[in-house]
Amino acid sequence: MQVSEMLKSYASPFKDPIGEHIGTDHWRGDVREVGHSWVVKTRTMRWLETKNWKSDWIKGLRSLESYLGDFIPNASFVEGLDHKGEPNLLLVQRRVEGKLLRDCSFDELAKNPITVAQLHDFAQAVNQMYKDTGRMPDIHGSPHFKRQYQTKFTDSIMVEPSGRIRLVDVDMLGLLWHPNPFGKVHMFLHRRGLAKLVKKLDTNGKGGK
Repeated sequence: MQVSEMLKSYASPFKDPIGEHIGTDHWRGDVREVGHSWVVKTRTMRWLETKNWKSDWIKGLRSLESYLGDFIPNASFVEGLDHKGEPNLLLVQRRVEGKLLRDCSFDELAKNPITVAQLHDFAQAVNQMYKDTGRMPDIHGSPHFKRQYQTKFTDSIMVEPSGRIRLVDVDMLGLLWHPNPFGKVHMFLHRRGLAKLVKKLDTNGKGGK
């Protein structure tokens, strides 16, 4: 089922109450259920107070889908009311079953060839996106400073029971959000962290340490 089909079930979607609160999307908003198969994420913070922030978010999702479509659960931004009853841009996203990447042990990841291959392909797609656009998905790791660039500790990626990975945070990194020299360093460190994880998984899978 696509988002548009799901919305037909709601005469006035996302008016209070949206659904049961099931989590927090980093420190920017909350996540609520819509039925058993969908979630609604409310964005309460933006890096910059830009005039076109809504269209920028929508374009960002479309760009992510063009490069990373195989890894992104069906999602779409819609106008609606947030949990405070105020107009906001909401993200409707298919709910992903599984575990956060950070909650999976390294051995658990390394022993699943599907997960190893998926992370390898994901890293290639992220690098291609950065090469073409100067932007990349937000794969920020743990808020702990020493782990924030270690992709293994991210809560932006989930691992399904099959071993496939899903990027559940469709925020973007790039010059739009980090208009300063640190922005490129920030993205470099994220790409390096992802590359290190893939290399370690490849090595471990071949029996190395």
